[in-house]
Amino acid sequence: MKKATIKCGKTNLHIIADIRDVLLTLITLTIKKWWNRITISSYCEGIDEQISCLRKLFPDIGSADEKIAKQMFPSGASGWYAIPDWKKIAPTRGEAIKKVLTLIKKKRNGKFLNYLEGRLNSKHLQQKERSIAMWRGIEEEQKGHDIFIVAAQLGSVSLRGSSLPDRQYVFDDDEFGFGIYEVGIILLTHHRHLMNSYNDLWIKLIGDEFSCTGDGKFKRTPFFCFISGKLRLGADIFKSMDDNCGQASGFLQKRLLNSRIY
Repeated sequence: MKKATIKCGKTNLHIIADIRDVLLTLITLTIKKWWNRITISSYCEGIDEQISCLRKLFPDIGSADEKIAKQMFPSGASGWYAIPDWKKIAPTRGEAIKKVLTLIKKKRNGKFLNYLEGRLNSKHLQQKERSIAMWRGIEEEQKGHDIFIVAAQLGSVSLRGSSLPDRQYVFDDDEFGFGIYEVGIILLTHHRHLMNSYNDLWIKLIGDEFSCTGDGKFKRTPFFCFISGKLRLGADIFKSMDDNCGQASGFLQKRLLNSRIY
């Protein structure tokens, strides 16, 4: 009887353990189910989702060549991104940036500070020549479309510290810098970036250069950062940038490269 009691006790413990494991599994699956619903509704990961999201934000923009995103993206890129032609959004790039930033502030319930307010015109902000040339190649390849499909990356852990004094970012042949407009669009379609804490990798916008006084001396680089629960846009002297930054860049398909561009 004693042995039978012990055996019975062990069996009961096993049953309890099995029930516990089943309950934990069900709880985990339920959490994942609800989390997936949240992420699907909040993030626009795939190209189709990105394009759909952009069309809701900018009803006047038209087509995109989605087939490009079926190709393998270049080495160094983190994926394919949908970027509307800024000329379809506003007469000038500066005005297009303002519209994008307004939408970012709205989507983040006002938790966005723009330290460059009133200085997004051509006197204070300009796109770098390399980026202009590369975008020209993308526009030529995807002519007739309002939304361009571009391989890109927003910085990685390996890039931390690359902005320390006397160390400038070295582009690959097919790479070019993204600016406020391009990264602003990505922040609208990929809400996970710069949402959690100060430790999130800041994004340096190396496709643009900024002049504080509008005197023609473009000595600063804009960047997005996340501090005290808010996304922020600012600009700092290149050599004094915090080493918590990663550089945002896009990639031109190598077959489109020629000596006239880079």
